[in-house]
Amino acid sequence: SGVAMLKPLKQDLQRIAQSEPIALYPIITMIAPARITEGHYNALPFVAQLVDEADYLVANKVDCATEEQLEHFQHWTSLLQPRKRDVILTRFGQLPDKLFDLRADLSPGAETYGDTGNSDVAENCGFGHDHDHQVRGHWEASTKIVVDLAPLKAFLEDALQDDGHGKLLRCKGVIRTQSGWKLLQWTEEGLVLEAFAPQRTSRLEWIATEQAVSDRVLHLLAT
Repeated sequence: SGVAMLKPLKQDLQRIAQSEPIALYPIITMIAPARITEGHYNALPFVAQLVDEADYLVANKVDCATEEQLEHFQHWTSLLQPRKRDVILTRFGQLPDKLFDLRADLSPGAETYGDTGNSDVAENCGFGHDHDHQVRGHWEASTKIVVDLAPLKAFLEDALQDDGHGKLLRCKGVIRTQSGWKLLQWTEEGLVLEAFAPQRTSRLEWIATEQAVSDRVLHLLAT
């Protein structure tokens, strides 16, 4: 498409879609694994945005890549956060037709897609709750910000015991803490914290049933 800085374009479209009759589909970024590596990702902002903002990442021209390059590419993309809906390997720009039938939620930070009949896609979204009211939160900060993990962890562990109203439903992301970078994944089944590779920014997304719960998460990230 010739798009360089994808993030501001996406944000502009999201704003326009609130008042104009346009539809935003999932973003598909196509890159060549033999040419685009994490070195380009870390050094070139426009490449990083094309990768970060993609819902689907397509490795094109796989016939021009070595087996070692493809293995390295798949390992690198498996560590990207937030996780992609799918990473597709192809040649000559060929893509499955069903990829163009998916609709995106236009609200910032949202990850809910329309019913496609594809259980793998629905499962990857991770937000399959049937609650009547959901508050979606998103937080992003530079690497200069170091999150105090202890109070955030305590809150998330307490949330596991909360079976009343005002619940947290889902929380996931990668954050920089005093003890290094952490991959955080919280569901109603448990909390997982794992060491993770350094990222360009800290990012966390969550869903709750009340605004007060979302505000609490933001407060813990800011202190």
